[in-house]
Amino acid sequence: MNHLQVSRLSIRTFLLGLALCLAAAEARAQDPVEDLRRTLAIGGPIEDSAPEALDFRRNKIQEAADRMKTIGQLRRALILDEWKVDPDRVVNEGVRVVDTEMRKMIGLRFIAALEKTARDGNSNARLAVANTIAEMGPTVRSIEPGEKGGFARGLEPLVSKLSQDPELGVRQ
Repeated sequence: MNHLQVSRLSIRTFLLGLALCLAAAEARAQDPVEDLRRTLAIGGPIEDSAPEALDFRRNKIQEAADRMKTIGQLRRALILDEWKVDPDRVVNEGVRVVDTEMRKMIGLRFIAALEKTARDGNSNARLAVANTIAEMGPTVRSIEPGEKGGFARGLEPLVSKLSQDPELGVRQ
């Protein structure tokens, strides 16, 4: 290869790398769960109980939640550590109330999506629902304040239904 061919190859490699980086950045920017995580992590002025600050927080969370379309996105949103819902760790009551309300809304959407898939989905979809619930286990906080049993405990009726599924894999 001569010097001109090496330069062209280097430029092409650079442009390809740049395009891949831009595509990855765009994909992250379009991820509603990542947007939600950033909104929840906001500190400083948002910790103020001013109604405008709390409305801003609620609206940004709602915007991100409205863009969530899949069970996986709803699950990821539900398990974020950035939610300020623990009364023992959160100083600002207004922020805790907003986060509790919005997390509950996402949790109820997640439950509805799981139930719909378990009811209308094929055996692979029902198996995926069962696996999703099993993977959550007792580690995900409940959407009900004060409930110590965890989120999956509230899914017992759905688990019971799945345990009677005609497909052996789903039952297991």
